[in-house]
Amino acid sequence: TFARADDSNDFDDAAPADDEEAEDDYVPEAKDSSTQFVDSRIVFAGQENSAHLKFPAGENVSTYVSFKNKVGGAPSEVFIVAAHINQIGNSEAYVQNFTGVRSPRSVKGGETVTVKFDFRPDQLLEPQDYNLVVRVFFLDETNTTSVSVAYNNTITITDPVGTDPKTVLTYLIITALIGGAVYYFSSNNILAALNKKSATKKVESSVITDDKTYNKSYVSDEHHKFREQIIKDAAQRGGSPKVNRKASPSPKKKN
Repeated sequence: TFARADDSNDFDDAAPADDEEAEDDYVPEAKDSSTQFVDSRIVFAGQENSAHLKFPAGENVSTYVSFKNKVGGAPSEVFIVAAHINQIGNSEAYVQNFTGVRSPRSVKGGETVTVKFDFRPDQLLEPQDYNLVVRVFFLDETNTTSVSVAYNNTITITDPVGTDPKTVLTYLIITALIGGAVYYFSSNNILAALNKKSATKKVESSVITDDKTYNKSYVSDEHHKFREQIIKDAAQRGGSPKVNRKASPSPKKKN
């Protein structure tokens, strides 16, 4: 199904021509041609049955523009297809011009040609409704540049793909949860390591000095035998000799 700007008769089936096409920023001055002899329409690839067209900002839009020279019309030459978007309600408030496709083709009376035309809404466009205009420029029988409007209607520019606010918020929440979990477990692991290190030092310092906390599993057998031997030798000697610190009486003075 072809979308179009007027209520002309339906086209015959049209296939893309094989002529080489070229992009062009040039948009000629032309008079509107709404005669009974020409008609143009457009197909938006992937949205053939859409009642309202929506395009993500920054994404390529593919279309096929058909131009028909109706039976009885003098030969015409299509030479460029161009498009632009403007603010709704103000045709002079241009928002973005799209590069035109130059495709010189002679169209005799009763013939139809189809031109593939792609455009890309700017990624920075605000997501809202705009007016899209697609036009076909051609030379009529008097060699005058004329224009046939293939599309002139409202479209909606949406957020760029992957930047939907709900999607972004979901990613932020997931990232925050993962970051919080990593921080929590990392902090607990560091604290546990510090506590273990502190407990190890405490046990090591008490292995020899405190019999109540002595644990054989923390020392080697050789060290344990050495300690037992020291304790045994000390018991056999009866401990260290005691020194009598009682003062002897002072000698008496002679008269």
